[in-house]
Amino acid sequence: ADSGIFIPAGTPNNQTGQDVVLKHRFAAVGPRDNFDDTNTYDTNLGFNWQVTDTVAVDFGIRRAESKYISLGRNYVNIPIATALIQSGEYDIFNPIGNDPDVLSAVRATIGRDGLFKEDEVYASANFDLFELPGGTSGLVVGAEHHEQEFADIYDAQSEAGNIGGSSGNSSAGKRSFSSAYFEWLMPFHSTFEVDLAARYDSYSDFGTSFVPKISFRYHPIDSLTLRASYGEGFRAPPLTILNSKDAFSADSVVDADTAIAYGQPPGSTLQIDGLRVATPDLQPEDSKQWSAGVVWDPTDWVSLKLDYYNIKLTNTIRFFSAQTVINRERSGAFLPSNLYSVRDPITNAILQVRAGYANEGFTNTDGFDFNATTKFDLGAFGSLRNNFNLSWINKFETGGPNSVTTDFINTTDTPQWRAVLVNEWEKGDFSLAWTINAMDQTVSYTEDYLVNDLGYTCQDVVDFGYLVSNCGDNKAYVTHDLAASYKTPWNGRFTIGAINVTGKKPRLDQLGFPPPYYQSALYYGIGREIYFRYTQNW
Repeated sequence: ADSGIFIPAGTPNNQTGQDVVLKHRFAAVGPRDNFDDTNTYDTNLGFNWQVTDTVAVDFGIRRAESKYISLGRNYVNIPIATALIQSGEYDIFNPIGNDPDVLSAVRATIGRDGLFKEDEVYASANFDLFELPGGTSGLVVGAEHHEQEFADIYDAQSEAGNIGGSSGNSSAGKRSFSSAYFEWLMPFHSTFEVDLAARYDSYSDFGTSFVPKISFRYHPIDSLTLRASYGEGFRAPPLTILNSKDAFSADSVVDADTAIAYGQPPGSTLQIDGLRVATPDLQPEDSKQWSAGVVWDPTDWVSLKLDYYNIKLTNTIRFFSAQTVINRERSGAFLPSNLYSVRDPITNAILQVRAGYANEGFTNTDGFDFNATTKFDLGAFGSLRNNFNLSWINKFETGGPNSVTTDFINTTDTPQWRAVLVNEWEKGDFSLAWTINAMDQTVSYTEDYLVNDLGYTCQDVVDFGYLVSNCGDNKAYVTHDLAASYKTPWNGRFTIGAINVTGKKPRLDQLGFPPPYYQSALYYGIGREIYFRYTQNW
Protein backbone atom coordinates (compact mmCIF):
# COMPACT_ATOMS: atom_id res chain seq x y z
CA ALA A 1 0.00 0.00 0.00
CA ASP A 2 1.23 3.47 -0.89
CA SER A 3 1.36 4.93 2.63
CA GLY A 4 0.62 1.84 4.69
CA ILE A 5 -2.75 0.71 6.03
CA PHE A 6 -4.22 2.53 9.03
CA ILE A 7 -5.66 0.22 11.73
CA PRO A 8 -7.51 1.87 14.65
CA ALA A 9 -6.86 0.70 18.19
CA GLY A 10 -9.29 -1.86 19.58
CA THR A 11 -10.07 -3.53 16.25
CA PRO A 12 -9.54 -7.31 15.80
CA ASN A 13 -6.20 -6.88 14.06
CA ASN A 14 -4.92 -4.24 16.51
CA GLN A 15 -4.89 -4.97 20.23
CA THR A 16 -1.83 -2.80 20.92
CA GLY A 17 -3.87 -0.06 22.60
CA GLN A 18 -2.88 2.57 20.04
CA ASP A 19 -3.53 3.34 16.39
CA VAL A 20 -0.98 1.79 14.03
CA VAL A 21 0.04 1.92 10.38
CA LEU A 22 0.60 -1.52 8.87
CA LYS A 23 3.27 -2.49 6.36
CA HIS A 24 2.13 -5.81 4.91
CA ARG A 25 3.04 -7.95 1.92
CA PHE A 26 0.00 -9.70 0.45
CA ALA A 27 1.75 -12.96 -0.40
CA ALA A 28 -1.42 -14.93 0.37
CA VAL A 29 -3.15 -13.39 -2.66
CA GLY A 30 -0.75 -15.26 -4.93
CA PRO A 31 2.19 -14.34 -7.15
CA ARG A 32 1.71 -11.29 -9.35
CA ASP A 33 1.98 -12.22 -13.00
CA ASN A 34 1.60 -10.28 -16.22
CA PHE A 35 0.75 -11.51 -19.71
CA ASP A 36 1.93 -9.12 -22.42
CA ASP A 37 1.14 -9.10 -26.12
CA THR A 38 2.90 -6.70 -28.52
CA ASN A 39 2.33 -6.39 -32.26
CA THR A 40 4.42 -4.09 -34.44
CA TYR A 41 3.65 -3.14 -38.05
CA ASP A 42 5.82 -1.11 -40.41
CA THR A 43 4.54 -0.43 -43.92
CA ASN A 44 6.40 1.57 -46.54
CA LEU A 45 5.31 2.43 -50.08
CA GLY A 46 8.12 4.14 -51.95
CA PHE A 47 9.17 4.98 -55.48
CA ASN A 48 12.62 5.43 -57.06
CA TRP A 49 12.78 7.44 -60.29
CA GLN A 50 15.91 8.00 -62.36
CA VAL A 51 14.75 11.25 -63.97
CA THR A 52 17.91 11.84 -66.03
CA ASP A 53 21.48 10.58 -66.03
CA THR A 54 22.29 13.13 -63.35
CA VAL A 55 19.04 13.34 -61.33
CA ALA A 56 17.38 10.62 -59.21
CA VAL A 57 14.30 10.98 -57.00
CA ASP A 58 13.07 8.89 -54.05
CA PHE A 59 9.66 9.54 -52.44
CA GLY A 60 7.01 7.66 -50.52
CA ILE A 61 4.74 7.23 -47.52
CA ARG A 62 5.20 5.12 -44.40
CA ARG A 63 3.19 4.06 -41.38
CA ALA A 64 4.70 2.48 -38.28
CA GLU A 65 2.41 1.22 -35.55
CA SER A 66 2.95 -0.68 -32.32
CA LYS A 67 0.13 -2.02 -30.15
CA TYR A 68 0.67 -3.32 -26.64
CA ILE A 69 -1.81 -5.11 -24.34
CA SER A 70 -0.99 -6.28 -20.82
CA LEU A 71 -3.10 -8.30 -18.37
CA GLY A 72 -1.97 -8.55 -14.74
CA ARG A 73 -3.33 -10.98 -12.18
CA ASN A 74 -3.09 -11.29 -8.40
CA TYR A 75 -2.63 -7.60 -7.65
CA VAL A 76 -4.23 -6.00 -4.58
CA ASN A 77 -7.16 -3.59 -4.33
CA ILE A 78 -5.94 -1.45 -1.45
CA PRO A 79 -9.27 0.20 -0.42
CA ILE A 80 -10.96 -3.20 -0.21
CA ALA A 81 -7.97 -4.70 1.62
CA THR A 82 -7.96 -1.76 4.06
CA ALA A 83 -11.65 -2.21 4.87
CA LEU A 84 -11.26 -5.97 5.40
CA ILE A 85 -8.19 -5.50 7.61
CA GLN A 86 -9.85 -2.79 9.70
CA SER A 87 -12.95 -4.98 10.19
CA GLY A 88 -10.86 -8.02 11.04
CA GLU A 89 -12.21 -10.17 8.17
CA TYR A 90 -8.65 -10.32 6.79
CA ASP A 91 -6.35 -11.81 9.43
CA ILE A 92 -2.95 -10.12 9.15
CA PHE A 93 -1.35 -12.65 11.55
CA ASN A 94 -2.32 -15.69 9.47
CA PRO A 95 -2.61 -14.45 5.87
CA ILE A 96 -2.48 -17.91 4.25
CA GLY A 97 -5.31 -19.07 6.52
CA ASN A 98 -7.74 -16.40 5.36
CA ASP A 99 -11.04 -17.48 3.84
CA PRO A 100 -10.67 -17.91 0.04
CA ASP A 101 -13.60 -15.52 -0.50
CA VAL A 102 -11.75 -12.84 1.48
CA LEU A 103 -8.62 -13.33 -0.60
CA SER A 104 -10.70 -13.18 -3.79
CA ALA A 105 -12.21 -9.87 -2.63
CA VAL A 106 -8.71 -8.44 -2.13
CA ARG A 107 -7.38 -9.79 -5.41
CA ALA A 108 -7.43 -7.48 -8.45
CA THR A 109 -6.87 -7.97 -12.18
CA ILE A 110 -5.35 -5.01 -13.99
CA GLY A 111 -5.02 -4.04 -17.64
CA ARG A 112 -2.93 -1.77 -19.82
CA ASP A 113 -3.49 -0.79 -23.45
CA GLY A 114 -0.75 1.02 -25.39
CA LEU A 115 -0.42 2.44 -28.88
CA PHE A 116 2.29 4.28 -30.80
CA LYS A 117 1.56 5.36 -34.35
CA GLU A 118 3.64 7.38 -36.79
CA ASP A 119 2.70 8.51 -40.29
CA GLU A 120 5.47 9.82 -42.52
CA VAL A 121 5.70 11.42 -45.95
CA TYR A 122 9.20 11.76 -47.40
CA ALA A 123 10.99 12.80 -50.57
CA SER A 124 14.62 13.25 -51.61
CA ALA A 125 16.52 14.01 -54.79
CA ASN A 126 20.13 13.28 -55.82
CA PHE A 127 21.93 15.59 -58.25
CA ASP A 128 25.27 15.19 -60.01
CA LEU A 129 26.12 18.90 -60.18
CA PHE A 130 29.47 19.28 -61.92
CA GLU A 131 32.93 17.81 -62.23
CA LEU A 132 35.78 18.75 -59.91
CA PRO A 133 39.43 17.61 -60.07
CA GLY A 134 38.62 14.85 -57.57
CA GLY A 135 35.42 13.64 -59.23
CA THR A 136 31.72 14.48 -59.48
CA SER A 137 30.22 16.95 -57.00
CA GLY A 138 26.96 15.46 -55.70
CA LEU A 139 24.06 17.06 -53.83
CA VAL A 140 21.19 15.45 -51.93
CA VAL A 141 18.15 17.45 -50.79
CA GLY A 142 15.16 16.05 -48.95
CA ALA A 143 12.12 16.74 -46.81
CA GLU A 144 9.94 14.76 -44.38
CA HIS A 145 6.74 15.26 -42.44
CA HIS A 146 5.82 13.14 -39.40
CA GLU A 147 2.61 12.78 -37.39
CA GLN A 148 3.09 10.91 -34.10
CA GLU A 149 0.41 9.68 -31.70
CA PHE A 150 1.04 7.98 -28.38
CA ALA A 151 -1.31 6.50 -25.75
CA ASP A 152 -0.64 4.30 -22.73
CA ILE A 153 -3.92 3.68 -20.90
CA TYR A 154 -4.12 1.90 -17.53
CA ASP A 155 -7.29 0.44 -16.05
CA ALA A 156 -9.50 2.72 -13.94
CA GLN A 157 -8.48 1.25 -10.57
CA SER A 158 -4.78 1.65 -11.37
CA GLU A 159 -5.38 5.21 -12.56
CA ALA A 160 -7.13 5.99 -9.27
CA GLY A 161 -4.14 4.68 -7.29
CA ASN A 162 -6.16 1.82 -5.74
CA ILE A 163 -3.89 -1.02 -6.88
CA GLY A 164 -1.01 -2.16 -4.68
CA GLY A 165 2.04 -3.83 -6.14
CA SER A 166 1.62 -1.92 -9.39
CA SER A 167 3.21 1.20 -10.79
CA GLY A 168 2.70 3.60 -13.66
CA ASN A 169 -0.22 5.68 -14.86
CA SER A 170 -1.95 6.61 -18.09
CA SER A 171 -0.44 9.06 -20.53
CA ALA A 172 -1.14 10.18 -24.09
CA GLY A 173 0.01 12.82 -26.51
CA LYS A 174 0.46 13.91 -30.12
CA ARG A 175 3.22 15.62 -32.03
CA SER A 176 3.93 16.63 -35.60
CA PHE A 177 7.19 17.82 -37.09
CA SER A 178 8.62 18.61 -40.50
CA SER A 179 12.22 18.41 -41.64
CA ALA A 180 14.32 19.55 -44.56
CA TYR A 181 17.96 18.67 -45.19
CA PHE A 182 20.80 18.67 -47.68
CA GLU A 183 24.24 17.11 -48.08
CA TRP A 184 26.81 18.36 -50.59
CA LEU A 185 30.00 16.47 -51.48
CA MET A 186 32.85 18.49 -53.04
CA PRO A 187 35.90 16.43 -54.14
CA PHE A 188 38.25 19.37 -54.78
CA HIS A 189 41.15 17.03 -55.51
CA SER A 190 41.79 13.31 -55.71
CA THR A 191 43.43 13.67 -52.29
CA PHE A 192 41.05 16.14 -50.66
CA GLU A 193 37.24 16.35 -50.28
CA VAL A 194 34.77 18.32 -48.20
CA ASP A 195 31.25 17.31 -47.22
CA LEU A 196 28.67 19.90 -46.07
CA ALA A 197 25.30 19.01 -44.54
CA ALA A 198 22.50 20.68 -42.59
CA ARG A 199 19.07 19.81 -41.24
CA TYR A 200 16.10 22.02 -40.31
CA ASP A 201 13.31 20.73 -38.02
CA SER A 202 10.04 22.38 -37.02
CA TYR A 203 8.18 20.78 -34.08
CA SER A 204 4.59 21.45 -33.09
CA ASP A 205 5.61 21.49 -29.40
CA PHE A 206 9.27 22.64 -29.39
CA GLY A 207 9.71 25.23 -32.10
CA THR A 208 12.47 24.98 -34.67
CA SER A 209 16.04 23.76 -34.90
CA PHE A 210 18.85 24.16 -37.45
CA VAL A 211 21.90 21.88 -37.16
CA PRO A 212 24.91 21.94 -39.55
CA LYS A 213 27.76 19.51 -40.16
CA ILE A 214 31.04 19.74 -42.08
CA SER A 215 33.65 17.04 -42.62
CA PHE A 216 37.03 16.79 -44.37
CA ARG A 217 39.00 13.90 -45.80
CA TYR A 218 42.64 14.18 -46.96
CA HIS A 219 44.83 11.48 -48.55
CA PRO A 220 48.43 12.76 -48.68
CA ILE A 221 49.58 9.26 -49.74
CA ASP A 222 47.68 6.11 -50.72
CA SER A 223 48.29 4.40 -47.38
CA LEU A 224 47.34 7.38 -45.18
CA THR A 225 44.00 9.18 -44.68
CA LEU A 226 43.37 12.13 -42.37
CA ARG A 227 39.77 12.99 -41.48
CA ALA A 228 37.91 15.48 -39.29
CA SER A 229 34.33 16.66 -38.75
CA TYR A 230 32.23 19.14 -36.80
CA GLY A 231 28.49 18.89 -36.24
CA GLU A 232 25.58 19.94 -34.08
CA GLY A 233 22.53 18.00 -32.93
CA PHE A 234 19.01 18.40 -31.54
CA ARG A 235 16.77 15.95 -29.66
CA ALA A 236 13.22 16.70 -28.54
CA PRO A 237 11.98 15.01 -25.34
CA PRO A 238 10.05 11.77 -26.01
CA LEU A 239 6.26 11.94 -25.86
CA THR A 240 6.19 9.24 -23.17
CA ILE A 241 8.14 11.47 -20.77
CA LEU A 242 6.29 14.70 -21.50
CA ASN A 243 2.77 13.31 -21.05
CA SER A 244 3.11 10.97 -18.07
CA LYS A 245 0.87 11.36 -15.03
CA ASP A 246 2.08 10.97 -11.44
CA ALA A 247 2.47 7.26 -10.71
CA PHE A 248 3.29 5.26 -7.61
CA SER A 249 6.43 3.12 -7.66
CA ALA A 250 7.83 0.87 -4.93
CA ASP A 251 11.51 1.82 -5.11
CA SER A 252 14.40 0.11 -3.36
CA VAL A 253 17.03 2.43 -1.89
CA VAL A 254 19.85 2.59 0.62
CA ASP A 255 19.35 5.33 3.24
CA ALA A 256 20.91 5.17 6.69
CA ASP A 257 18.25 7.22 8.55
CA THR A 258 15.39 5.17 7.13
CA ALA A 259 17.16 1.88 7.88
CA ILE A 260 17.81 2.92 11.49
CA ALA A 261 14.17 4.00 11.90
CA TYR A 262 13.11 0.51 10.72
CA GLY A 263 15.60 -1.17 13.07
CA GLN A 264 17.88 -2.30 10.26
CA PRO A 265 21.65 -1.86 9.72
CA PRO A 266 22.51 1.51 8.10
CA GLY A 267 23.59 -0.12 4.83
CA SER A 268 20.40 -2.13 4.32
CA THR A 269 18.42 -1.99 1.10
CA LEU A 270 14.83 -0.98 1.85
CA GLN A 271 11.69 -0.65 -0.24
CA ILE A 272 10.12 2.80 0.04
CA ASP A 273 7.16 4.65 -1.50
CA GLY A 274 8.22 6.38 -4.70
CA LEU A 275 6.35 8.64 -7.05
CA ARG A 276 7.18 9.07 -10.74
CA VAL A 277 6.43 12.63 -11.75
CA ALA A 278 6.62 14.53 -15.03
CA THR A 279 8.71 17.66 -15.53
CA PRO A 280 6.46 20.24 -17.21
CA ASP A 281 9.30 22.51 -18.36
CA LEU A 282 11.48 19.77 -19.89
CA GLN A 283 13.63 21.22 -22.67
CA PRO A 284 15.18 19.64 -25.80
CA GLU A 285 18.79 18.47 -25.81
CA ASP A 286 21.35 20.25 -27.96
CA SER A 287 24.79 18.97 -28.86
CA LYS A 288 28.04 20.03 -30.44
CA GLN A 289 30.66 17.51 -31.42
CA TRP A 290 33.90 17.37 -33.32
CA SER A 291 36.28 14.57 -34.17
CA ALA A 292 39.60 13.98 -35.87
CA GLY A 293 41.29 10.78 -36.91
CA VAL A 294 43.79 8.97 -39.03
CA VAL A 295 43.66 5.75 -41.06
CA TRP A 296 46.98 4.08 -41.88
CA ASP A 297 47.38 0.98 -44.05
CA PRO A 298 51.14 0.29 -43.87
CA THR A 299 50.76 -3.06 -45.68
CA ASP A 300 48.02 -4.96 -47.48
CA TRP A 301 47.46 -7.18 -44.42
CA VAL A 302 47.09 -4.57 -41.67
CA SER A 303 44.92 -1.45 -41.23
CA LEU A 304 45.06 0.93 -38.26
CA LYS A 305 42.49 3.59 -37.31
CA LEU A 306 42.61 6.11 -34.48
CA ASP A 307 39.90 8.70 -33.85
CA TYR A 308 39.46 11.36 -31.17
CA TYR A 309 35.97 12.65 -30.36
CA ASN A 310 34.70 15.53 -28.25
CA ILE A 311 30.98 15.87 -27.47
CA LYS A 312 29.11 18.47 -25.44
CA LEU A 313 25.42 18.05 -24.62
CA THR A 314 23.40 20.90 -23.13
CA ASN A 315 20.03 20.49 -21.41
CA THR A 316 20.83 16.79 -21.05
CA ILE A 317 17.70 14.69 -20.44
CA ARG A 318 18.30 12.07 -17.77
CA PHE A 319 16.34 10.00 -15.28
CA PHE A 320 16.75 10.92 -11.62
CA SER A 321 16.01 7.69 -9.73
CA ALA A 322 14.88 7.62 -6.11
CA GLN A 323 18.43 6.71 -5.07
CA THR A 324 19.86 9.58 -7.15
CA VAL A 325 17.47 12.02 -5.48
CA ILE A 326 18.53 10.78 -2.03
CA ASN A 327 22.24 10.87 -2.86
CA ARG A 328 22.07 14.39 -4.30
CA GLU A 329 20.11 15.74 -1.38
CA ARG A 330 22.78 14.31 0.91
CA SER A 331 25.67 15.78 -1.09
CA GLY A 332 23.98 19.09 -1.93
CA ALA A 333 24.31 18.49 -5.68
CA PHE A 334 21.86 19.84 -8.23
CA LEU A 335 18.24 18.59 -8.21
CA PRO A 336 15.26 19.92 -10.20
CA SER A 337 12.75 21.69 -7.96
CA ASN A 338 10.03 19.09 -8.56
CA LEU A 339 12.21 16.13 -7.49
CA TYR A 340 12.77 15.66 -3.75
CA SER A 341 12.19 13.35 -0.78
CA VAL A 342 9.61 13.76 1.99
CA ARG A 343 10.83 12.65 5.42
CA ASP A 344 9.39 12.03 8.86
CA PRO A 345 10.07 15.18 10.92
CA ILE A 346 11.03 13.12 13.98
CA THR A 347 13.02 10.12 12.65
CA ASN A 348 14.07 11.60 9.29
CA ALA A 349 12.95 8.34 7.67
CA ILE A 350 11.80 8.56 4.07
CA LEU A 351 8.04 8.80 3.57
CA GLN A 352 8.14 9.35 -0.20
CA VAL A 353 10.63 10.13 -2.97
CA ARG A 354 9.60 12.03 -6.09
CA ALA A 355 11.68 10.78 -9.04
CA GLY A 356 11.50 11.50 -12.75
CA TYR A 357 13.18 12.90 -15.85
CA ALA A 358 14.71 16.35 -16.01
CA ASN A 359 17.33 18.43 -17.81
CA GLU A 360 20.68 18.51 -16.10
CA GLY A 361 22.93 21.30 -17.26
CA PHE A 362 25.53 19.84 -19.56
CA THR A 363 27.46 16.68 -20.30
CA ASN A 364 31.03 16.85 -21.64
CA THR A 365 32.77 13.75 -22.84
CA ASP A 366 35.81 13.01 -24.97
CA GLY A 367 37.90 9.99 -25.75
CA PHE A 368 39.59 7.79 -28.32
CA ASP A 369 38.45 4.92 -30.54
CA PHE A 370 41.15 2.60 -31.90
CA ASN A 371 40.74 -0.18 -34.44
CA ALA A 372 43.29 -2.60 -35.85
CA THR A 373 42.49 -5.24 -38.45
CA THR A 374 44.84 -7.87 -39.85
CA LYS A 375 44.44 -10.69 -42.37
CA PHE A 376 46.88 -13.51 -43.00
CA ASP A 377 46.95 -16.05 -45.82
CA LEU A 378 48.03 -19.37 -44.27
CA GLY A 379 48.12 -21.21 -47.60
CA ALA A 380 46.96 -24.80 -47.20
CA PHE A 381 45.92 -23.99 -43.64
CA GLY A 382 43.33 -21.38 -44.67
CA SER A 383 43.24 -17.74 -43.62
CA LEU A 384 43.17 -15.80 -40.35
CA ARG A 385 41.51 -12.43 -39.71
CA ASN A 386 41.77 -10.35 -36.54
CA ASN A 387 39.79 -7.28 -35.56
CA PHE A 388 40.64 -5.34 -32.39
CA ASN A 389 38.54 -2.43 -31.09
CA LEU A 390 39.37 -0.29 -28.06
CA SER A 391 37.25 2.58 -26.73
CA TRP A 392 38.86 4.83 -24.13
CA ILE A 393 36.76 7.53 -22.44
CA ASN A 394 38.93 10.35 -21.20
CA LYS A 395 36.18 12.10 -19.23
CA PHE A 396 32.42 12.06 -18.75
CA GLU A 397 31.49 15.24 -16.92
CA THR A 398 28.07 16.52 -15.93
CA GLY A 399 27.28 19.82 -14.29
CA GLY A 400 25.29 22.98 -14.56
CA PRO A 401 24.74 26.45 -13.17
CA ASN A 402 23.40 25.04 -9.90
CA SER A 403 25.72 22.10 -9.39
CA VAL A 404 29.36 21.15 -9.14
CA THR A 405 30.87 19.63 -12.27
CA THR A 406 31.48 15.91 -11.66
CA ASP A 407 33.54 13.51 -13.76
CA PHE A 408 31.87 10.10 -13.49
CA ILE A 409 34.65 8.08 -15.14
CA ASN A 410 35.84 5.34 -12.77
CA THR A 411 32.85 5.84 -10.48
CA THR A 412 30.32 3.02 -9.99
CA ASP A 413 29.41 1.32 -13.28
CA THR A 414 31.16 3.95 -15.43
CA PRO A 415 34.22 2.13 -16.81
CA GLN A 416 36.97 4.02 -18.59
CA TRP A 417 37.63 1.52 -21.35
CA ARG A 418 36.19 -1.43 -23.21
CA ALA A 419 37.87 -3.68 -25.76
CA VAL A 420 36.89 -6.48 -28.14
CA LEU A 421 39.23 -8.81 -30.06
CA VAL A 422 37.66 -11.01 -32.75
CA ASN A 423 39.82 -13.81 -34.21
CA GLU A 424 38.36 -15.73 -37.16
CA TRP A 425 40.01 -18.67 -38.93
CA GLU A 426 38.51 -19.89 -42.21
CA LYS A 427 39.30 -22.79 -44.52
CA GLY A 428 36.92 -23.59 -47.32
CA ASP A 429 33.40 -23.80 -45.97
CA PHE A 430 34.51 -24.11 -42.34
CA SER A 431 35.28 -21.27 -39.93
CA LEU A 432 36.06 -20.81 -36.25
CA ALA A 433 35.65 -17.58 -34.31
CA TRP A 434 37.03 -16.67 -30.87
CA THR A 435 35.96 -13.36 -29.36
CA ILE A 436 37.56 -11.83 -26.28
CA ASN A 437 35.55 -9.13 -24.48
CA ALA A 438 37.29 -7.00 -21.85
CA MET A 439 36.12 -4.11 -19.71
CA ASP A 440 37.51 -1.86 -17.04
CA GLN A 441 35.87 -2.59 -13.67
CA THR A 442 34.99 0.25 -11.33
CA VAL A 443 34.34 0.38 -7.61
CA SER A 444 31.04 -1.21 -6.65
CA TYR A 445 28.21 0.85 -5.18
CA THR A 446 28.40 -1.31 -2.04
CA GLU A 447 32.04 -0.43 -1.47
CA ASP A 448 31.63 3.22 -2.43
CA TYR A 449 28.66 3.76 -0.12
CA LEU A 450 29.88 1.87 2.95
CA VAL A 451 33.50 3.02 2.81
CA ASN A 452 33.40 6.50 1.29
CA ASP A 453 29.97 7.66 2.51
CA LEU A 454 29.46 5.85 5.84
CA GLY A 455 33.13 5.62 6.84
CA TYR A 456 33.49 1.87 7.36
CA THR A 457 36.85 0.26 6.68
CA CYS A 458 37.42 -2.21 3.88
CA GLN A 459 37.82 -5.00 6.41
CA ASP A 460 34.50 -4.04 8.02
CA VAL A 461 32.77 -4.39 4.66
CA VAL A 462 34.36 -7.80 4.05
CA ASP A 463 33.48 -8.96 7.59
CA PHE A 464 29.86 -7.85 7.07
CA GLY A 465 29.73 -10.19 4.08
CA TYR A 466 29.06 -7.44 1.55
CA LEU A 467 32.29 -8.12 -0.37
CA VAL A 468 34.02 -11.44 -0.98
CA SER A 469 37.47 -9.88 -1.41
CA ASN A 470 39.37 -6.80 -0.35
CA CYS A 471 38.19 -3.34 -1.34
CA GLY A 472 39.69 -1.95 -4.50
CA ASP A 473 39.96 -5.39 -6.11
CA ASN A 474 38.62 -4.24 -9.48
CA LYS A 475 40.49 -6.31 -12.03
CA ALA A 476 39.45 -6.13 -15.68
CA TYR A 477 36.33 -8.14 -16.48
CA VAL A 478 37.05 -10.58 -19.34
CA THR A 479 34.75 -13.05 -21.11
CA HIS A 480 35.23 -15.38 -24.09
CA ASP A 481 32.85 -16.40 -26.90
CA LEU A 482 33.38 -19.28 -29.34
CA ALA A 483 31.60 -20.22 -32.56
CA ALA A 484 32.05 -22.77 -35.36
CA SER A 485 30.30 -22.45 -38.72
CA TYR A 486 29.80 -24.48 -41.91
CA LYS A 487 28.57 -22.99 -45.21
CA THR A 488 26.37 -25.34 -47.25
CA PRO A 489 26.29 -25.60 -51.06
CA TRP A 490 22.69 -24.20 -51.02
CA ASN A 491 23.68 -20.85 -49.40
CA GLY A 492 22.85 -22.01 -45.90
CA ARG A 493 25.01 -21.65 -42.83
CA PHE A 494 25.10 -23.82 -39.68
CA THR A 495 26.60 -22.28 -36.55
CA ILE A 496 27.12 -23.70 -33.09
CA GLY A 497 28.63 -21.51 -30.41
CA ALA A 498 28.84 -20.46 -26.82
CA ILE A 499 28.64 -17.01 -25.24
CA ASN A 500 30.72 -16.56 -22.08
CA VAL A 501 32.34 -19.97 -22.40
CA THR A 502 33.89 -19.91 -18.93
CA GLY A 503 30.59 -18.93 -17.29
CA LYS A 504 32.13 -15.85 -15.71
CA LYS A 505 29.80 -14.17 -13.26
CA PRO A 506 29.04 -10.44 -13.21
CA ARG A 507 30.27 -8.24 -10.40
CA LEU A 508 27.57 -8.34 -7.74
CA ASP A 509 26.43 -5.43 -5.60
CA GLN A 510 24.98 -6.67 -2.32
CA LEU A 511 23.22 -3.35 -1.63
CA GLY A 512 21.49 -3.23 -5.00
CA PHE A 513 17.97 -4.49 -5.60
CA PRO A 514 17.16 -7.26 -5.85
CA PRO A 515 20.29 -8.32 -3.96
CA PRO A 516 22.73 -9.34 -5.19
CA TYR A 517 22.34 -6.80 -8.01
CA TYR A 518 24.39 -6.42 -11.19
CA GLN A 519 24.40 -3.72 -13.87
CA SER A 520 22.81 -5.46 -16.86
CA ALA A 521 24.01 -2.73 -19.24
CA LEU A 522 27.60 -3.81 -18.54
CA TYR A 523 27.53 -7.44 -17.46
CA TYR A 524 26.12 -10.59 -19.03
CA GLY A 525 24.22 -12.23 -16.18
CA ILE A 526 23.00 -15.41 -17.89
CA GLY A 527 26.31 -17.26 -17.53
CA ARG A 528 27.39 -19.73 -20.21
CA GLU A 529 24.92 -19.75 -23.10
CA ILE A 530 25.20 -22.41 -25.80
CA TYR A 531 23.32 -21.80 -29.03
CA PHE A 532 22.66 -23.32 -32.45
CA ARG A 533 21.75 -21.21 -35.47
CA TYR A 534 20.84 -21.89 -39.07
CA THR A 535 20.76 -19.07 -41.65
CA GLN A 536 19.45 -19.36 -45.19
CA ASN A 537 20.12 -16.81 -47.93
CA TRP A 538 18.44 -16.61 -51.35
